[in-house]
Amino acid sequence: MPRLRSLFTPLNFGRLILLGVLLFSAEQLDEMRPPWKSAWARHRAEGKEPTFNEHLSTGLWYGAAARVGLCGLLLVVSLGWGVKREPGSGTTFMLGKKTDPQLSPQVFGVVLGVIVLGALAMRLPRMDHSFWGDEAHAVGAYIHGNFRPVDKTQLDGPLFFEQPTWEQTFFSARHGANNHVVFSATSRLCLNLWQKITGQPHTAFTEWIIRLPVLIAGLGALITMALLLKRWGAPLPGLMTAAFLTMHPWHVRYGVEARGYAFMLLFVPAFLICLTNALEKNRWRDWLAVALMEFLIMYSWAGVMYALAMVNVAAAALMLMRRDRLPLLIRWLTANLLAAAVFVSLYLPHVPQIESARRRLLWLKGLPMDKVWFHNLLTQPFTGISYHEQYATNPHELSWERLLSQSPVLTGVGFVVLFGAFTLGFFVMWRRSKPVALVVTSVLSAAIICTLHFKYILEDELRPWYLIFTLPFLAMCVALGWLEAACFCARCVPQRWRNMTFANTMIALVLLMSASLWPANASLVSMAEENYKGAVAATIARHEPFSPDATSGVLTVWLWRFSALYDPRGESRARDLATVQPYMERALQTGKELYVIVGFRDLAQLKSADILAVLEDTARFERTATFHSRESLHSLDVYRMKRP
Repeated sequence: MPRLRSLFTPLNFGRLILLGVLLFSAEQLDEMRPPWKSAWARHRAEGKEPTFNEHLSTGLWYGAAARVGLCGLLLVVSLGWGVKREPGSGTTFMLGKKTDPQLSPQVFGVVLGVIVLGALAMRLPRMDHSFWGDEAHAVGAYIHGNFRPVDKTQLDGPLFFEQPTWEQTFFSARHGANNHVVFSATSRLCLNLWQKITGQPHTAFTEWIIRLPVLIAGLGALITMALLLKRWGAPLPGLMTAAFLTMHPWHVRYGVEARGYAFMLLFVPAFLICLTNALEKNRWRDWLAVALMEFLIMYSWAGVMYALAMVNVAAAALMLMRRDRLPLLIRWLTANLLAAAVFVSLYLPHVPQIESARRRLLWLKGLPMDKVWFHNLLTQPFTGISYHEQYATNPHELSWERLLSQSPVLTGVGFVVLFGAFTLGFFVMWRRSKPVALVVTSVLSAAIICTLHFKYILEDELRPWYLIFTLPFLAMCVALGWLEAACFCARCVPQRWRNMTFANTMIALVLLMSASLWPANASLVSMAEENYKGAVAATIARHEPFSPDATSGVLTVWLWRFSALYDPRGESRARDLATVQPYMERALQTGKELYVIVGFRDLAQLKSADILAVLEDTARFERTATFHSRESLHSLDVYRMKRP
């Protein structure tokens, strides 16, 4: 009996679970039709778009196949789970110094609470802003659903509501890689709860309730980043990092935007806390926490894969330098394989849809990756603001070139202080803790790999915000630079003035940075990224309430920008005057109002000049409203056709 009881160990229980999952997945493969024998392959060969269910079946088959392989590999690795832990030199993540100003846990908690409350005050005004294009597509496709015309030839006629299933919330990717599943699932839960509590129909939505999980995750990201640096023995730089993130325009924007970036920013510091514990203590519970955090990070936003891969390379390098490397490497490999097994099972159904969307939307590849793109790519992660001014006619566009021309002293000093603090902090980090510096540098180097991958392999424009995974660590280096500068200033004065000098220097640096970034943050707080809601209020809502069962008395044509979430009856396929002319004739014949909403004006001038010529004819149309944006392609001009 003692021998029998010795078999029922936690490690053997884990092996049994893996064996069960492997056998179950193998049975699934046997029951499912392989993709190359399915309707999915046949439709692709015929040049037809496979249905969602066909994509889903294909992805689930590949997921089951990957699960078999990964579980088999895990069972092989499990042979080393019993390797005894050897005494090793350990890996110490200690970023703080004894000479740094010390903070009690109570002071740390109070100051962090004040920072979070300040961040909340900056973000609350953005909660009810109109969704912009990417947000609206994701909310309509994966969370709320859209109204659609009963008769596609009569867009102004009755509508029916098409709501996504929960399968689509988790597995759909019909618009490409824009279903950030953790966000989609949590926002849909919040929306459903709001509808039940308020008695609203399932067709109702409001922007703030869909953004609520993102707001919570964004504020939580400030807390986890501060706790990470506290875990690394640097609580004061942790608070300064959180303060910098609070006023960084990217965090102000994406800490509220209806996407998954805020969840990624929440989980990455938590992952590094777990990884730190695992490397220092090599306990199974810490490695399992690493696996959970890796899965949540990838399921929040798969674009973080570059950073996650590089952090694991850095962790492997740290383990290889230790005497107890074997048990560490076995547990590290186990954690990564576990995370991969769960993630690929759930995410592989997205992959055939993403590839299909990529082929279908080749014309949306974006702008050329030239030197202007590169300069903007360098400045945006640091400041959230592009360097080059692109559209001088847009009074709301933000760029360092424009800010330098308007306020050269404040902007220039702030710019120099920011980059100087980052450079100083980066070298200070390497001097203080090689393990911390290696991990942080691996994240920053992932941005280079990501950029090269997009430019030379994908040949698709890398949008600057795809590098948002670098933001917490850029902020950390800036905070270390501020700390070093304040300590230097304090050492330059007599002992009795040092504390006051240190505090005043820190306050001055924070205020200077806040002032330099205020134009961007003020714009973010006061202006929607793309005001579809305002455009609908200035057109359809001026004449009638929304009624899906009735025929509308207003015709709308959208040029180059459109959201079915806000205007399900809008015509979005107009590209030349021939497609707009029938609506003009119909409005004249029926007495209906006709509005044309123009977005991405530069593209419209290039591709739809004949439409713009008619719209600018004051005898036929009048411009009734303009909804500006910081990016000209998101500005919307509203034109109303005059009656004869």
